[in-house]
Order: sequence, then structure tokens, then C-alpha cells
Amino acid sequence: MHNRKKSEKPPSEAEVSALSKKCELYSTLVNEVFDRRSRMDHSDETLVLVGKMLKLNPDFYSFWNFRRIILTSSYPQLNDSNAKLQHPEADSVRDKELSISVDGIQRNPKSYGAWYHRIWVIDRFEVDLENELELCTTFLKQDQRNFHCWNYRRYIASKIEAREACTDAIPAVVLSELQFSQEKIAENFSNYSAFHHRSIYIQRVAQHRSLREMLPAELSMVESAVFTEPADQSAWWYHQFLLTWAAGEAAGERWLAELGAAQLQGLVALQQVEGGCKWVLLGLLQVLALLARAG
Repeated sequence: MHNRKKSEKPPSEAEVSALSKKCELYSTLVNEVFDRRSRMDHSDETLVLVGKMLKLNPDFYSFWNFRRIILTSSYPQLNDSNAKLQHPEADSVRDKELSISVDGIQRNPKSYGAWYHRIWVIDRFEVDLENELELCTTFLKQDQRNFHCWNYRRYIASKIEAREACTDAIPAVVLSELQFSQEKIAENFSNYSAFHHRSIYIQRVAQHRSLREMLPAELSMVESAVFTEPADQSAWWYHQFLLTWAAGEAAGERWLAELGAAQLQGLVALQQVEGGCKWVLLGLLQVLALLARAG
């Protein structure tokens, strides 16, 4: 934990001995898994052993690969990522793999192997996608900035969108993710991942609504963040994104020049309070650049 002093007491002889035995056992089991892989032993017993090893260490990427090799040897259809497994055991296999993935993520929330394995399962089995979004919500309560989880959430949202019938309306999941990002930003203005998430979905909404309609509210949200925590760069990144986006989409339009002038006035007032805060000064430069392009 942060700010917690490490114990200066050296480990006892018994503790060293116990740790040494654990290391020896772990090393023996690792060698056993590699031996089975070299012999192409794809038995259920090997699958169970690999699962146990991944619970101990979800960052052992070779073991995740070996597990998928075993599964595809038993169910060749899994080699096709574009087809869902049609087999009487499909549900039980899916549930087991999702469970092992969750175990790995809980042990290390930023385990590349565990997150990738979950995507591999989603591509090949029928899965409750809404439940996956809820799982992401749960994990993000534990770590709001876990970019693995944010990336996975966008992946699941794209699957839900692809599943729905195409219409001229804004996809419901796009609006839902936009709302989710706003909630996370309100909880913590320092959540860069939430701002990044929002930058993706606000552009999707802009395919159906005018930038002129949306931009004032977005800038107002950013103002609340930067006036509250002016030294935090997360909101400033989103501020730069909005201005760059607007300059590219609406350069020369009168409404953008007026909006830029209002931004300039607000940031000048903030600069007078915050003095030499570099993020405020950079924000001012961004607004001046926008006004120059707006004419």
C-alpha cells in the first residue's frame, strides 16, 4: 500500500525455508507444464494443471497460449474466431474460461494475458454482453484508471452495437457509454481514462448531432474540472482535444469564434488566480490558436 513503511524485521529462518519450498514447488510445476507442452499432452489433466498455474501467476503468457492450444485441440471449431462454438459442452467450457480469466484479473487487474483470454472467449462463445459491461463497472470501481478494463469495455460495447439492428438513430450503447464516462468524470476529474473514453463516444454522437449543439456543454464540463483542479492534466487533455476537433470541423464559423472568446475570458480569469500554472498557460495558447483559425 502507498505510504506504508516496509517492515525492517528480517524474515525468520522458518519463513525463508517455507518460501524456498514454495519456489521449488512452483519451479517444478512450471517445468512439468513445459514438458507436457513439448510432448503435446493436451489431456484434461494438463488443462487442469495449467488452470491452477494461471491462478498462481496470471502473467505467465505462455500458459495462456498453451491453454488455448489445448482447447482448440479438443474443439477444433475454436480456431475460427468468427464462429461461435456449437457443442453440448460449449456453455460449461465458456463458463470455466471466463472464471479463470476473472481469477487472473482479480489477482492482477492489469494482466495482459487474462484480459486477452477473455476477448478470445467472447469471440468464440455465446456470452451475455450486458453482464460483461457490469463486470467492467465493478472492476472500474476498484481501479478507475485501469486502461485494460476501459479498452475491454469499448470492445464489449462494439459487440453490443454490432448485434443491434442498424438504424439512423444514435446507438443506445453509444449514449450509454457517453453517460458512463460523464459519471466517472464527475466522480474524479483526474480520471484520464474516462476523458479518453468520452472523446471516442462524443465523436460518435457528433455523427448525428451538430458540434455547435454539443460543444458548449462539453467545454462547460471541462471548465468545472479545470477550475476545481487546475494543476491536473487530465481535463486539460480533453480541453485540447475539444478545441482541436472544433478547429478542424468548424474553422471560420462565427459561433466558434464567439465560443472561443468566452473561453479566453474564463481562462484569463483562472490564470490571474493560478499564476504560473503551466496547464492554464497552455490552455490559453490553445484558445488563441483556435481564435486565429476561426478568423
